[in-house]
Parts: sequence; C-alpha cells; structure tokens
Amino acid sequence: MNAAEFVAKWQDVALTEQSAAQQHFLDLCDVVGHPEPAAVDPKGEWFTFERGAARRGGGDGWDPDMTDEEVLEKLLALNLERA
Repeated sequence: MNAAEFVAKWQDVALTEQSAAQQHFLDLCDVVGHPEPAAVDPKGEWFTFERGAARRGGGDGWDPDMTDEEVLEKLLALNLERA
C-alpha cells in the first residue's frame, strides 16, 4: 500500500478509534515497509497490541511540536531496537 492508497482507504472511515486502531496500524506498517507485529514478535512479548507499558524515565512524554511523521519514525525505531 502506498500513501495515496492509505489516505483513500482511511479518509472517510467513521469507525471508532477502538474499532479501527489495529487495522490502521497494520496499514501504516505496510505504507512505511515495517513488518507487522505478529511477523516479528509471534509470542507478543515486545511488539504487540494491547500490552501495557511501563515508564522508564522522567519527562513529559512526546514533544508536542513533533510532526506525525517524526512520532511514527521514533516509534518504529524504538521497536526495531528491541527486535
């Protein structure tokens, strides 16, 4: 899936966040060429849906001035570090 196909698929979706979140994430993985969670973590130990997270340090979270692309790149990099 390319970016235009992604936008075309999702621009008119009216599903709730909960209903669409996992498929939306899987489609994002496809767009940026990142493996899907089950492909790289079949036991669901570090890259999976619905897993809790523990805070490792201080700070207030994400920089509010980060673009969506920067946030996605940072998340993908964190997951690749764990692979």
